[in-house]
Amino acid sequence: MAQQNHPSQNVLETFYRSKTVKSLALIDIFFSLFYFLFSPYLLIGNLIGLIFSYYGYHGAKVFDVNYTFIYLVYNILKTGISIIFPIIIFSYISYPVGVIIFSVIIMLLNLYITLFVNKFYLNLKNCSEYERSELVSLNYPLTIIIW
Repeated sequence: MAQQNHPSQNVLETFYRSKTVKSLALIDIFFSLFYFLFSPYLLIGNLIGLIFSYYGYHGAKVFDVNYTFIYLVYNILKTGISIIFPIIIFSYISYPVGVIIFSVIIMLLNLYITLFVNKFYLNLKNCSEYERSELVSLNYPLTIIIW
C-alpha cells in the first residue's frame, strides 16, 4: 500500500497565503496602472508602485523570498506614508470629517495588507528549499486565508 506524503501545516499555510498575496498584488497593479495612466502628476511614484506590485505578484507566484521581501518593504513604506502624510496635512488644513474617516480606513487597510504580506514572508522564509520546491508543485483547491 503506497503512503502519500502530505505537506506540513507551514507549507499549506504558505501556499494558501500566496494566493491571497497574489490577489492583493494584482489589485495593487491595477490601481497603480490606473493612476499611472490617469495621473500625470505622480507618474514616477505610480511607476514605482507598479514595479513593486509586480515583484509581490511574482514572489508569491514562484515563492521567491527576495521578491516577497521587496514587496513587503514597499508595503511598509506605503503604509508609513498613508499614516504620516494625512497627519501632517490634517494638522495644517481643515478637512470634512468624511475625508478624515476615509483616510483612517485607508491607513487601517494598508496596515492589514502589510501585516498579511509580512506573515506570508515569514512563512516563506521558514520553509526549507525542499518545502519551497514542494510549494511550486502543490495543486490544492483554492482556500483564501483572510488572517
